[in-house]
Amino acid sequence: MTLRISSTLLVSIEETALASMPEECCGLLIGHVDGDDRRVQRTELCQNVSTLDRRNSFEVDPQRLFDAIRESPDTGDQILGFYHSHPDGSVRPSARDTRAAWPGKSYVIVGIESPRIVAVRSWLLSTDATSMDPEPIALTDGEHIY
Repeated sequence: MTLRISSTLLVSIEETALASMPEECCGLLIGHVDGDDRRVQRTELCQNVSTLDRRNSFEVDPQRLFDAIRESPDTGDQILGFYHSHPDGSVRPSARDTRAAWPGKSYVIVGIESPRIVAVRSWLLSTDATSMDPEPIALTDGEHIY
């Protein structure tokens, strides 16, 4: 699988991550699956409602998540995955990220070392659900960027 996203949407995610500092941002990746590609059509910033330290944890607002799932049949799109930031610069999923991951969903992580983006990576839950595997990200013009 390859996550395909426009440079405009990717820049929007990065800008959101920077604006959320020093807390983690989070949001939805919405689009459709086309063969081996997950094609992101839009992103949606969600409120981080984590009751833990939001500098190193996130939780997507469950009401917004429920609403997005309910809207899917009307729009023809689906939730392809989620994005969030790591203000410590890491782009590797944390143990908490892995435990909370849904099978078959992409997890984009934006690593920040303020005031700049270090890297962006996407991950998929492994088939045994014990770790996260890298997922290629490609711009919609076909250029692989990560």
